Amino acid sequence: MTSRITSYGAQTEDRLSLNAHPFLSKDERAGRSDGPMQEIEELAARIGDRAANLFASRQLMCSEAVFSVLNRVLKGGLSPAMALRLSSGFPEGLGGSGCTCGSLTGGVMGLGLFLGREQTGFHNQDRVLTAANQLHAFFKMHFGATCCRVLIKNHKHGSASHYAFCADKAGQTAQMAARLILNQRPRLLEKVDLACLDQRETRLKTRLKQVINTISSLHGRVGTKPSP
Repeated sequence: MTSRITSYGAQTEDRLSLNAHPFLSKDERAGRSDGPMQEIEELAARIGDRAANLFASRQLMCSEAVFSVLNRVLKGGLSPAMALRLSSGFPEGLGGSGCTCGSLTGGVMGLGLFLGREQTGFHNQDRVLTAANQLHAFFKMHFGATCCRVLIKNHKHGSASHYAFCADKAGQTAQMAARLILNQRPRLLEKVDLACLDQRETRLKTRLKQVINTISSLHGRVGTKPSP
């Protein structure tokens, strides 16, 4: 079968920097002449940073961070709870099985949400399949493999290096997925959720949220009357 990608690999490394300038407001964009490609790169970099932050702070796991950020920032139409539920079975290589990395599956889910087909048949899905192929090619070229157990074999599970490595993968995958989506649908730039991108999580905030959720859950159980 002929590959959907021809010169993609040769072009990728020049387009992957996570150090782009902050995304511009509409007023700031009006004074620039470098067109939508610069805006796409800037927004994609910030999406990657946000996904990496959510993983590094232990707020979300890999697939959850990538898919949830794409959905929320680009306004994919899913509630945060629904996006989390849909992506929650993929971390650690499909439920801990060590297969395809959750960051990659979360990115492909994002491609499907924004580029996927809406009609049945075998002849109207080229856009999303091509994007998925390109995301896979980027991931494999950049990280050397797509299998979770292979990717993390040199990191002790749960260690600081493990979290740092996977946070970087989540960030770069979310960035590339956002770039692929926005290249096809640049009008999404007009309605992004910038407030989400400005948020930052820390491990302390995550711990506090967990304590509050536990207390709320226990309080709900204590206050529940037994059924007659």
